[in-house]
Amino acid sequence: MSAEELKLLDELFEKCQYEDSLDMIEKLTDRESCEVKWRLARTVFFLSKQSTVDQEKEKLVRQAFEHATAALEADGDNFGANKWYGAILSEKAALDGVTERIKQLENVQKHFQRAVSLNGTSDPGIWHMLGQFNYKLSEVNWITRKLINSVAPNPPTASYAEALECFTKAETIKPGFYALNLLYLGKCHLALKQSGEAKAWLERAASVEVRCEDDRICREEATELLKKLKHNTDPDYETLWRLCRVVYSITRELAVDEQKAKELEALIYEGFEYAKEALAQQPDASRSHKYYAIFLAEKTGIEGLKERVLQLSTILRHLRRATELDETDPFAWFVLGRFYHKLAGLAWFQKKMIHTFTSDIPEASYEDALRFFERAEQLQPNFFPLNHLMLGETYAALKKPKKARPFLELAANQTAPSTAEDREAQREAKALLKKL
Repeated sequence: MSAEELKLLDELFEKCQYEDSLDMIEKLTDRESCEVKWRLARTVFFLSKQSTVDQEKEKLVRQAFEHATAALEADGDNFGANKWYGAILSEKAALDGVTERIKQLENVQKHFQRAVSLNGTSDPGIWHMLGQFNYKLSEVNWITRKLINSVAPNPPTASYAEALECFTKAETIKPGFYALNLLYLGKCHLALKQSGEAKAWLERAASVEVRCEDDRICREEATELLKKLKHNTDPDYETLWRLCRVVYSITRELAVDEQKAKELEALIYEGFEYAKEALAQQPDASRSHKYYAIFLAEKTGIEGLKERVLQLSTILRHLRRATELDETDPFAWFVLGRFYHKLAGLAWFQKKMIHTFTSDIPEASYEDALRFFERAEQLQPNFFPLNHLMLGETYAALKKPKKARPFLELAANQTAPSTAEDREAQREAKALLKKL
């Protein structure tokens, strides 16, 4: 098999001339090399995409998988073999049912990542495949995620941001190489609430020349998304702050599970975008400032110590503004108290390290924190077990164990803790009571 013949096969594929590609392969005298086998798998796989008959489509996918398997067996370290084995395995597993598809997720990811390690600098297609893999994982709802976790002990997770990074990498390597890459760049930006960027990519996707089934899908889906984008209005303020509240509650549940770190990170960034938009729409609303401060603190926690330190004064400014605008919100006072409590608890060497980044560090004391926790409790007694815990912790830090004990006992003796934060309060309170 000469290099010229392989080049001609690749040119036929890029021109969507799959039948001609198949004819050429079948006429070759040497069809045993790995390079021919994976190209045969690729061609048959794309012929399956062209078929409108379900039985024929399934038959071709399974044939393509046999050829991909043969290619991988011929050379397990071949870039094309790993790339197309992963792609076709994903499609074949979908035909075999939900359970099989879930079981094969890790295997598909493994072959994509192996292909990237073999030739990730010059092939845009593998980055697109990995991007689609990440995008589809990001779309998974809670019910499906629960099902996945019940079938696979350690399933892959991904975020829209990771998917976008892959599609962007593909486009950087070879701009305009594949219509669906334009579509998915638009879809990722939509998922990340970046409508301006989404519109630019979707307009390009909607205007591609239709040469094959993927081009048709790209044009039709991009056109529909543009219509929705045109008629879709941004969520109003009341919707946005409620989205912030829901997302925050979910992040608290995810925070206790290290295996869901990627999901947690993606939700924090999503919550921050909602909070930022809420603040832009209603800059004089207490909830806007409260949730902006909460998600800014969470986001900068992901981005590293330096960023967190640089944003301390901004976080505090929004928390104070939230309590100024609504003095009756106990949760806002609790969050403000916790902010002061964490600052007050910094050791001298931590403060010294923080001063290497900025001199703009808010002054804080346990007395300040106590005042805010007490205010929250006065406004709505017993509203939050974590407030009981923090009252107990703060009194303990102020060397007042007798005043600490009743609050710690309230947190420790919850009869039915219903959230991760309730359970955290109970666990921490029991530990502190043993030390009093």
